[in-house]
Amino acid sequence: MLSTGISNSATKMSTRTPQHTDISAKPSSTSPTKTDKTPAITTTKAHATSAILKTTAKSTSTPKTTEKKTTTTTAKPLPTTLASLDPPTEKEGFLYLKFRIVRIFIQDYKDKTSSAYKALERNVTTELNRGYKYVFQNTFLRAVIIIFWPGSVGVTSLLIFQNQSVVPNITDIEDSLKQTINQSIVNLNVITSSISADPRNDTTSTTTQSLTTATTTMASSQFATAITSASSVARSRNIEVVTFLLLCNLTKFLLIEL
Repeated sequence: MLSTGISNSATKMSTRTPQHTDISAKPSSTSPTKTDKTPAITTTKAHATSAILKTTAKSTSTPKTTEKKTTTTTAKPLPTTLASLDPPTEKEGFLYLKFRIVRIFIQDYKDKTSSAYKALERNVTTELNRGYKYVFQNTFLRAVIIIFWPGSVGVTSLLIFQNQSVVPNITDIEDSLKQTINQSIVNLNVITSSISADPRNDTTSTTTQSLTTATTTMASSQFATAITSASSVARSRNIEVVTFLLLCNLTKFLLIEL
C-alpha cells in the first residue's frame, strides 16, 4: 500500500513538472513581443515630437502676408509749374466764369502792372487750373483773368479748353467749382452763391481781342509818339536851315553894298 501511494505521488509530481516548465516558458515567449513594441512607441513619440516642433516653428515664423507691400491709389500730383496766362487762340474754346471771393479790395487790383494784381492773378489762376484740371483732365487747358472788380473781390475769368466742341455746359462748370471747393482741391474763399458761368458769345468776338489789344494799343501809341517827335525835330531843323540861309543872304547883301 505504501509503495503504491509513493508511486502515485511520484506520478503526480512527474505530471506537474511539465506544467511548471510551461509556465516558465510563457514569459520567454512573450518577452520578445514586448521588446518589439518598444521601438514602435519610441518611433511614435519621435514623430509626435517632430510634428510638435514643426507646428511650433510654423506658428513662430513670420506670416508671408506681412511681407507684401500695400499699394494705395492717390490722386495725381498737382501742377507745380505756373500755367500760361495767354489768351485763347482761334482754335481753342472758352467760356466765361465769374465769382466773388472774400477779400478786401484794394485799388492796386485795378492796375494790371501792379505787384498786388499779379500776385492775386497767379493765386486765382493756379487754384482754378488745379480744380478744373482735376475734373476735365483731357480737355481743360488754362484759366485767364480778365478783370478784378470790387465786391468783395469780384473775378471775371476765361476757362480755356482744347476746342469749342469739348467745352462743358455752364451747369457742369459751376458744379465742378463748387465740388472742388468742398473737397479742398481749390483753396479759394469763394462765395459759392456768386458762381456763374456764361457761354461764349460768337457775335461779339472782341472779348478775345480785348485781352491782346492792350499791347497793340501801347505799341501804336509809342509809334505815334515817335513819329510826332521826329516831325518836331524835322520842323525845328527846317527852321534852322531857313534861318541860316537868311543870315547868309543878309551877309552877302551887306558885303555887296560895302
